[in-house]
This record gives sequence, C-alpha cells and structure tokens, in this order.
Amino acid sequence: MIKVNIYHCILIILFVLVGSMIYIKENRTWKTIYEGKLKMVQKKYTYLKGNGVKCKIKTLTPKGNKSYGTMIGNTFTFSKLNVHKKDLNKALKLLSNCKSNNKHKF
Repeated sequence: MIKVNIYHCILIILFVLVGSMIYIKENRTWKTIYEGKLKMVQKKYTYLKGNGVKCKIKTLTPKGNKSYGTMIGNTFTFSKLNVHKKDLNKALKLLSNCKSNNKHKF
C-alpha cells in the first residue's frame, strides 16, 4: 500500500496550482482571431508576421487521430491563429484592410 503523507499532498497541490496558473496566463495573453483550415491560417500568419504582429498557430488534434472533415477525399487540419493581446488591434486592422483592398486572398 502506498503511504501518503502531508508532504506528498502539498507537492500535488503545488503542481496543480502551477499548472493552472500557466494555463490561465496563456489564455489571457493570446487571443484567437481566426479558426479554420491550416493552409488559410498559415497565409494569415505569414501576412501578420511580415507586418510585425506577434502571433502563433495552434493546431487542434482531434481525438482518435481523425480529421475534422474531408474535402473531396482529402482530410484537412483544423487550426487557430492566436495573436498576442498587445497586437490584437493591429492584427484586426491589417486583416480588415486586406479584405477591403483585396490585396490577399483570405
């Protein structure tokens, strides 16, 4: 039988608290501005990165290694484009200007 003492309990609680704090900080720092197919997310990411916006791509992996959908037999990967909260307004303006000027096909 496993003996659990007060030190083990404190250690487990500390790990849970630190993990929770990291998760909360990550969610407050980055804002999702677009979700869709990886190819489209990469285009937007490249455009924003080239204009000095701090951003990153998060690829969502479905459970069981299945794709989220198919298009004419090809599976696609569902992804998110996250922007740092300090660059959120800049990113939204850049993407809005792109759409109105038809500079890029997003």
